[in-house]
Amino acid sequence: MFYGGTGADTVTGGAGAEDFFYLSYNDHYNQYGTLEAYEGGDTITDFEHGVDHITVSRYWFGFGNIGGPAAALTDQHADFVTDGSAAATTKPTFFWNAATGVLEFDPDGSGATAAVNIATLSNQPTFTLSDIWTA
Repeated sequence: MFYGGTGADTVTGGAGAEDFFYLSYNDHYNQYGTLEAYEGGDTITDFEHGVDHITVSRYWFGFGNIGGPAAALTDQHADFVTDGSAAATTKPTFFWNAATGVLEFDPDGSGATAAVNIATLSNQPTFTLSDIWTA
């Protein structure tokens, strides 16, 4: 598992399956009252579709209603937009741009909160909702 922490990092996994973990999509206060900065904007240099995972925190990304072990998100829990259109519902929405490799997250879909950059996958033209897991 790779956790880049705050700020825009460049992360390279290695051979085999990797989990690139994101605790939060925005600035937040942890359980100790300490401000923790946004963790997105990373560049992942060697993401492999169907092998590696972008893993997001259930608590901080709003998927607290999902129980059990880490697992891939499904369209029951989140929307996944790849065609450049706006979110169609108020579910959490991930936007994937294959041309730029940018993955964005919008916590309330078509609501008031804007999407934020989670990561740029510098080598991956293929990415699906099943590549995003929660834990």
